[in-house]
Amino acid sequence: MIIIITLIIITIGLIVFILLNQKILNIFTGKILVFITFFILPVFIIIFSTTLQFDNSKKTSFCLSCHIMKPYGKSLAINDTSYIPAHHYQNNLIPRDKSCFTCHTTYTLFGDINAKLKGLSHFFNYYFGEEYENIKMSTPYNNRECLHCHGESRSFLEGELHNEIMDRLTKNEQSCLVCHGPFHSTKSLDKLKFWQKEESK
Repeated sequence: MIIIITLIIITIGLIVFILLNQKILNIFTGKILVFITFFILPVFIIIFSTTLQFDNSKKTSFCLSCHIMKPYGKSLAINDTSYIPAHHYQNNLIPRDKSCFTCHTTYTLFGDINAKLKGLSHFFNYYFGEEYENIKMSTPYNNRECLHCHGESRSFLEGELHNEIMDRLTKNEQSCLVCHGPFHSTKSLDKLKFWQKEESK
């Protein structure tokens, strides 16, 4: 963020300088300065700000900044380890600061970009499309996302049932969600108890 602000201040300063000293346009070094000010520096600002925002959009706090997502954030604190998101979040099986992104990105070549584009489509639909109370995934949850972490774990590989249906799981013919769950259960939050992290003394 400091780099971006610094570049913006430098760019504005150079623009002001050029506007007040237009005679420099008549010399070669002046033309180079104009090129740097109006083309090179803006490109760097765009690259740095896009990279920063892209990384920021992976954070749990970013996802939960939209009020329709708050129940999903609350579900991460359900005091019941049978709830998959809560179990992973509370036991640090996923990074807490990137919990949404970790499970909802697609682990493919352009998975990060695709995840962001889907999120952007939700954003535009929420503000400019039809109003809706409940959100739902645009595509069924792929086993690939589970197997990215669990696929090589000992408990998974040595699980008798997993071995019996391994081929179907890897081919996404049988969903992991058939046996594992529940998940966010946002509609029943008022009936559940919640875990509160104890502050370290």
